[in-house]
Amino acid sequence: MAWAFHISNPPVDFRSQYFEFRLHFRPESEGNPSTSFYFICAEVRPVLGSPFAQCMKPAKPYLEQIAVEEKAAGTKDFLGMFTCLCRSFDPLTMAWISTSEIYGRGIPSHRPSDKPWYWFPGYCIDLGLAFRVVGPSGTSSWKPGLMGKEKGKWVWKERSIQELALHGISLSRT
Repeated sequence: MAWAFHISNPPVDFRSQYFEFRLHFRPESEGNPSTSFYFICAEVRPVLGSPFAQCMKPAKPYLEQIAVEEKAAGTKDFLGMFTCLCRSFDPLTMAWISTSEIYGRGIPSHRPSDKPWYWFPGYCIDLGLAFRVVGPSGTSSWKPGLMGKEKGKWVWKERSIQELALHGISLSRT
């Protein structure tokens, strides 16, 4: 998604746009939160005119404050804050909104393929790959992982590129 911020023409503006992901519920996920949905499609949409605009409005000052603080602190490769709306229609109709920061660390200046920006998030959703920010503030980074059940609860576990490959998940940059 960083490409949508970084090299799109024009770049995504978190103040007036959001990412919308459309998903389909996967009943065979057996309760695993990371495999509960299939990816259908995604797009960058304007907040203005969205039926969800009122839901996003309360977060706007917070997102702007975080962006100002990160830039003032000189946080390396900080690109901005983004709002993400996920919608599922069948068989359950639901929507949820989340916000997160996005960084340009390690992003090639050109896309490595002709795939759209949403290809990678869709790939992760379909395979149950979950990313988390790990490490102290200022040096934290997104790490890949998988969910597993421990003592009756779903728990995220960081996985290396090699460990993910054993699960059939390729994160190769080629």
